[in-house]
Amino acid sequence: MLTKCKALVLVLTFAVTCMAGSPDVMLQGFHWTSHTANWWTVLDDLSDQMKADGYSLIWLPPSSDAASNEGYLPRELQNFNSQYGSAGQLQDLLNVLNGKGIGPIADIVVNHRVGCTDFADFCNPAWPTWYVTADDEWPGCPVGCKSGNHDSGERYDAARDLDHHLPQLQDDIVSWLNQLKSMGYKGWRYDLVKGFAPWAVQLYNNRTGPAISIGEFFDGDAGAVENWVNQAGNSTAFDFPLRFILIDAFHNNNYGALQSAGLIGRQPAKAVTFLENHDTEEQRGGAYVQSFPRHHLEAGYAYILTHPGVPCVFWTHAYPWGGFPDVSDKIRELIAIRKSQGIHATSSVSVRAADGSKYAAIVDGSVAVKVGWGDWSPSGDWSLASSGTNYAVWVAGGGDGGDGGDGGDGGDATTTIRVHYDTGWGNSISVRGNVAPLSWQSGQAATWTTGNVWVWQTDAIPAGQGFEFKSLINDATWETGGNHQGSGGQTIDIYPNF
Repeated sequence: MLTKCKALVLVLTFAVTCMAGSPDVMLQGFHWTSHTANWWTVLDDLSDQMKADGYSLIWLPPSSDAASNEGYLPRELQNFNSQYGSAGQLQDLLNVLNGKGIGPIADIVVNHRVGCTDFADFCNPAWPTWYVTADDEWPGCPVGCKSGNHDSGERYDAARDLDHHLPQLQDDIVSWLNQLKSMGYKGWRYDLVKGFAPWAVQLYNNRTGPAISIGEFFDGDAGAVENWVNQAGNSTAFDFPLRFILIDAFHNNNYGALQSAGLIGRQPAKAVTFLENHDTEEQRGGAYVQSFPRHHLEAGYAYILTHPGVPCVFWTHAYPWGGFPDVSDKIRELIAIRKSQGIHATSSVSVRAADGSKYAAIVDGSVAVKVGWGDWSPSGDWSLASSGTNYAVWVAGGGDGGDGGDGGDGGDATTTIRVHYDTGWGNSISVRGNVAPLSWQSGQAATWTTGNVWVWQTDAIPAGQGFEFKSLINDATWETGGNHQGSGGQTIDIYPNF
């Protein structure tokens, strides 16, 4: 895909044109604490596996020197020795990735910058203090030390906000971006684009011609994200609205909302879909928003890997470690289906069901997908290609479509409730609910398992039957908040507060 885009770059029509039928699958090549390892070497060692798994793009963390370990407080832009590894290791990695046909995407943090020893003593490259916006919160700045222009976006108090109106700053940013291109980067992921005007993204893209541009417009409003990509003109954006809609669908049986959901429901050629990133992942503890529910990861990936847009897989889901859920085999299976069936960024979607128990669609006439606990399967000549917790995917040809059932692995009606909570020594968890064998009068005892997960199971609730429940400590202290909702045959993970 990147090769085909090169000619288009010459006429500066690169990103949107190249995305229009893009078959790319992207990997977010890091997580929040990747800097604790020699990360460029980790990626180098796994590059063969990434290629085999079907990734054609990889988003790398900020690769310049920074005041923060993670790289999001950029300091010396032209110093490529960072917490992720040395400049030499970075260059080796970029060479290896390009040699394997995996396009590296640079994390571009140009909303703000920090000084080398003080608030705004910018070095390597040296920038004047009047690159800082007039309304930046920099204390003790003498009269005339800042730009005469106000910030073109939202304030960011942790560093100096930059004035993108200035031609001199524009030239300096373009120079740095072209330096990244010369090293082997193929595209840009713009950090915190709410902090500066979308026309600046368009300007930088026009002058540097990346193969792909992605903006982080962190917002659940699909209209707002669409407005940003329209103003940026030549950039895609992460589909935050779709992520929030998927969580709502799984939590609240609101599968009907998945029809034409998110940015892919409006402008799929400009959407990069995802379930998790370094800001939303479990390690962040809900610092920004809730993490994607573990027990719905398989179904979530079944949706984004069979639908339009360019899907982005999160690192710890593709290559799990440290107790993170392992859905890597299902992801590989789904990527293989996407590739073999030619699904791309603007594939057509025909919705066949969207209600309180399921969402089902046929994509490009060759792939059928169902997510949710309700029954559905395509009629005609279809073969079941992948299935797991609350999802099933078929490809056209070779069978009668199989039984989508409840989307489980074995189609049985075992209901499992997993309560993630450390009760402390000598205490226990029980579950009460409104459908037998649960009742609101007395609790059913859950069994402790490794990791302070308390498990209760039953085969007595019919598959697909809805029910409500709550957990209690010692069958006496109720968890806070409303009732949980579930259906017979589901595995349900909850993380209660007491």
